[in-house]
Amino acid sequence: MTWKNWTFSFILLCICTYAYAQEQIVSFTDDALPVLNDELRDKVNASKDQTINGEKTFGEIPLLPASNPSSDNQAARKAYVDTKAASGANSDITSLSGLTTPLSIAQGGTGLTTGDSGLKLGSMTFESSGSVGESDRIFLAKFKCIKNCTVTQLGLACIYHSGTLNIKLGIYSDNSGTPNTLLGSTSAISIPASTYYCAVESITAVNLTGGTDYWLAYIFDGGHSYYNTFGTTASINFGLINTNTYASGFPNPYSSAGQSAARRWALFAY
Repeated sequence: MTWKNWTFSFILLCICTYAYAQEQIVSFTDDALPVLNDELRDKVNASKDQTINGEKTFGEIPLLPASNPSSDNQAARKAYVDTKAASGANSDITSLSGLTTPLSIAQGGTGLTTGDSGLKLGSMTFESSGSVGESDRIFLAKFKCIKNCTVTQLGLACIYHSGTLNIKLGIYSDNSGTPNTLLGSTSAISIPASTYYCAVESITAVNLTGGTDYWLAYIFDGGHSYYNTFGTTASINFGLINTNTYASGFPNPYSSAGQSAARRWALFAY
């Protein structure tokens, strides 16, 4: 073979090799790229919106943005969840708002099972008949404070028949079963005649200690026929009654034991 023939053969071989390579590249582009694109679609995109399907397992807990969720389908950070009430750890709940259905409390053991069972003192049912005409009296009822609290209001529920009755409400400490130091009292409350009446008046804040006995009291100017008993028609010795001059206010300290009050009434501390 002459050098010319050899040169021609070499050039022809190069041309065939190039053509074959081009065919293989076209084949790779047509066949392999779709597979490669599918693999890329399975990867998380760092900046674009992406829908991820199927079950995914994280080797570590993923970090969320430092913001609170604003819609139902957004994940919540631990710092946000920790501010919400948790089962068995809700002692810090101080208020509830936005309830669309009445709140119910199902609780076992010896705890309180209704919202007001720890607040009511005395009966809430009016007696069917009865009235008295005493004047310038002080009535007192002892109660045990359930837990540490601050009282800022005192209240009384009653019925009054004739004339205007003026009353004042107070709270005493206890000394071995007897009212002792006056802790706080209200200004005068005027109760109209012939009506069911609930009186509530503010006092200077009084701190009460859980498990300790206290006395709620009220005094009135009297001389009128009034009716303020509760419960059944039977009289029950529930507290103390004693003479007092309304104009002089609550005695402090309370110095006379008085007699058992053969009637029931409803006094409240808030």
